[in-house]
Amino acid sequence: MLYDRVMRFLNIRKIGLNPSIMHDLYYRTIKASWLHFFMTAGLAYLFLNFFFACLYYFTPAEIVNVKADSLWGYFLFSFQTSSTIGYGFFLPDSDWAHGIVILDAMSGIFYVAIITGLAFSKFARPSAKILFSEKVVFTTFDGKPAIMFRLANGRDTHIVDAQIKISVLLPYRSQEGFEMRRFYNLNLLSDSNPVFSLSWTAIYVIQDDCPLAQLSFEELLEKDVFFSISFTGIDDVLSQSVHANYSFRKESFVKAKMFKDILTAQEGSYTLDLTNFHEVVL
Repeated sequence: MLYDRVMRFLNIRKIGLNPSIMHDLYYRTIKASWLHFFMTAGLAYLFLNFFFACLYYFTPAEIVNVKADSLWGYFLFSFQTSSTIGYGFFLPDSDWAHGIVILDAMSGIFYVAIITGLAFSKFARPSAKILFSEKVVFTTFDGKPAIMFRLANGRDTHIVDAQIKISVLLPYRSQEGFEMRRFYNLNLLSDSNPVFSLSWTAIYVIQDDCPLAQLSFEELLEKDVFFSISFTGIDDVLSQSVHANYSFRKESFVKAKMFKDILTAQEGSYTLDLTNFHEVVL
């Protein structure tokens, strides 16, 4: 995500936010990795069954074939109840036990429904597999200084009405002496593509009124200039909007003529050689 890239790049640590895990839980779940999601869901389910095992253990509940002093036996019974396995070996044998079983079974049903919904939300979230070049080329275009970077569609599908936006983060000093860092939007020569299927070289010609025009290549490296790229479009298979974000730091800046050509046309067909996607012509 763009927010995470900017936060890591600027080494930002926020103080005063709500530290509670339950705060904005849905957003935290969707943002989490699949490994983190499954580990958390599994541990939460075990804790839920342990809670009901304690209820069976510390109340007059009677379960057939479970020893009265066996917390492990009650845990197994709770797990079988909440998951609706029900082998038939462990059976409730008192009003207390039946009452807790009702709550146990209901909690298991609700838990499975919630986890299933969250997993589907994560799985069904549309995403674009956009490849970004590892380098930003500082060059000339039509006799003027320019920068360029390259994108490619990482899937064998089309992205309709693709749009690119690029911003640069630069230090700024006001007339009153107030220092800050500002984002400046840059206008590309072509920021839209009706059908994005192959590769796309985005070019920005540095204008005289652009703050970049006042800085040399060496000064750009010294000031830790940061380029932020935003890509949006509509996937023709999913029929949904997709987006991708990328950032270029000073380690990606190179002086070169252009990117190496990766597209070959022959008899109405095109071949895209992604093995040279990041290569430049010096």
